[in-house]
Amino acid sequence: MINMQLLHSIGRWTWLMGFTAALICAGIACAQDPMSQQMVWVDRGGNVLEKIGDPQAIITGTILSPDQKVVAVRGRNIADGNDDIWVYMLENNGRKLQKTFHSSNERQPAWAPDGKSLIYFSYRNGPANMYKITENGKEEEFLILPHETYAPSWSSDGKYIVYHLHNQEDKEHDNRDLWYINPEERKPMQFTDTPAFKEAMPQFSPNGKYVAYVADQTGTWEAYVKAFPDGAETFKISSNGGAYPRWSGTGDEIFFWEGNALMAASVNTEGDFSMETPQKLFTGVQVGMGPRPVGGFNTIYEVAPDGQRFIVVQNSLQPRQ
Repeated sequence: MINMQLLHSIGRWTWLMGFTAALICAGIACAQDPMSQQMVWVDRGGNVLEKIGDPQAIITGTILSPDQKVVAVRGRNIADGNDDIWVYMLENNGRKLQKTFHSSNERQPAWAPDGKSLIYFSYRNGPANMYKITENGKEEEFLILPHETYAPSWSSDGKYIVYHLHNQEDKEHDNRDLWYINPEERKPMQFTDTPAFKEAMPQFSPNGKYVAYVADQTGTWEAYVKAFPDGAETFKISSNGGAYPRWSGTGDEIFFWEGNALMAASVNTEGDFSMETPQKLFTGVQVGMGPRPVGGFNTIYEVAPDGQRFIVVQNSLQPRQ
């Protein structure tokens, strides 16, 4: 018999699993769904090292906690079909726990640098806006704007959060620009202002001096790096399409997807920015992600701080039992 008031504590995160224990999906409902996705660790050669937890209907927005003990994701709840924020406890065999339970969709989690809270986007009040949830489960409205906001990245010193804003009133350009806030003041400040093209998927470098992102200014989405906060210098880091840029934990390497291939390039972010020629590591087909791992603004992989391992989301078929 399940104890419906089980208190479960792993690391900093403490969870009171009352009636929601039935929704935790410990390898029962999720594994029975005909279409499911599985997180796995792979190395730089694309070799699968181990699975992370049980399959889930949809997994995107994978992000590793600062202490590398928890992976937060956007996961689909089989019970109601909603997208919620889930966490996978790596030190407990990848046990997954549901973090949000709202009837709207929640997506794109990002960890605070101290690992004690997550910010994410929710459609609960109309446009996608930013919410925060703490380690004890307390939620709050974090940044509510009239336009949709996506893809947050928190600077390692905790002073800034960068995100992309979708201005739906700009019908001509479908405008998307990069903005940032101080999490204490929460006053939006514009980082890019380009009505003729769009920017998205921003990611702070570990030292906070640069932001990697994607833009379609050439007519194709490519990956770029821009100096922060003045934006004085911009560097194009991909040449044949680029998506989902990520940094290594030391900031000496940058990763991005070029079509079906994960690329890596050595970079220097101390002083003047410089970059070596990107090299292919592996393909999405090779690691089980399928022929089209790139699509939309939801990330589908994560980089370990040492840059030697990656979390990827495999697509699989799970027949109903």
